[in-house]
Amino acid sequence: MYADESYPPYSYVEYGQLKGVYPEIFQKIFSQMPAYSVRMVPVAWKRGLLLLEQGRGFALFPPYMRQEERPYMSYSDPVLTEETAVFCLSEVAAFRKRGQWPDDFAGLRIATNFGFATGGGKFEEMVSHHLLLKDEGPGNRSNILKLLHRRVDCYINDRLSVLWEMDRIYAEFPRLQKTVAIAEMGTIRRENAYLGFTNLNPAQFPFKEDFVLQFNRVLRGMRERGEIAEILLRYQRP
Repeated sequence: MYADESYPPYSYVEYGQLKGVYPEIFQKIFSQMPAYSVRMVPVAWKRGLLLLEQGRGFALFPPYMRQEERPYMSYSDPVLTEETAVFCLSEVAAFRKRGQWPDDFAGLRIATNFGFATGGGKFEEMVSHHLLLKDEGPGNRSNILKLLHRRVDCYINDRLSVLWEMDRIYAEFPRLQKTVAIAEMGTIRRENAYLGFTNLNPAQFPFKEDFVLQFNRVLRGMRERGEIAEILLRYQRP
């Protein structure tokens, strides 16, 4: 099972260890699935998608549901609801209305993560018509650093993830907090995140149907007992 290696605090690598909200949730789920032994392997997000698209990987977390863009993938029950937000340089925000996404951001350079379809259909349409520029980067940290060094105007990603990583960067580079101001300019959308499974190569994964049934059953029980919310709370900003 593959995990995004650069999506803190949800799923990330620190000192060679996979950490985060999803690994913690899934480890607890798998401990209640004694018929299965599961290894979670961190990879770059785009590579994880490719492994499922080629039928070489069994599962990947945490995708949003993109049935048209990723017909090779099926999904578990929703695990968490994430909130995608847009963050911009304060000098850019001062001259933009806090309104319609993505129309009010025309002409700007917007950072996104490789393989993340977070901006929506109209955003991609505006990119294709050169009404704004999409600047893809390998992960949260690299894109926030681009924003803090004014190489892009805005960055879109999960709100908790951006705030978490921004706090870590400011602690590491206090000067940046004093010299570069970032403004949160609103929520783009709220979306469920899942455990995604390949639809290809069924002979290699004959246990898939049973695995998904057991996974969903344990997940529902944890949610009903408040265990999912309890894990997420530990990663919230103080």
